[in-house]
Amino acid sequence: MKESHSVVIEVKDTNIETFKGFLSLPFLISYVFLVLLGFLYENEVELTEKLALDLYQLADKYMQSDLLGLCEQYLCKNIRLDSFISMIEFVERFDVGPVRDAILEFIIENIATIKGNQAEYKVPEIYLWEVAFRVSQKGTKK
Repeated sequence: MKESHSVVIEVKDTNIETFKGFLSLPFLISYVFLVLLGFLYENEVELTEKLALDLYQLADKYMQSDLLGLCEQYLCKNIRLDSFISMIEFVERFDVGPVRDAILEFIIENIATIKGNQAEYKVPEIYLWEVAFRVSQKGTKK
């Protein structure tokens, strides 16, 4: 019996319809999975926020620590007012400490805007407590 990777290498037909019954992974044809494969072969990836969020989940599933680190770095550096709430939901689901810390610092830096638009920015109470604690710690260190 041939190894699965050798079967894939021998396949010359690129029409996905040919493989619909053969593919066992439902996400195999997804863009995110193709990006993961590209990263494994080329060790580089161009991220967007959505791709970093989706790719993090797949990299976590397949224990790709280098890719997890790249996604974390990208997310930490690209927190915006229009997306930080969805990033909080992501962080809570996947327990991504560095991104959580970056979000907390982002909230501290943008507290006036966030406080002025509380209806739009529904920050979880636990984050507000953590922000208050960090601000008080910064005040004591001076």
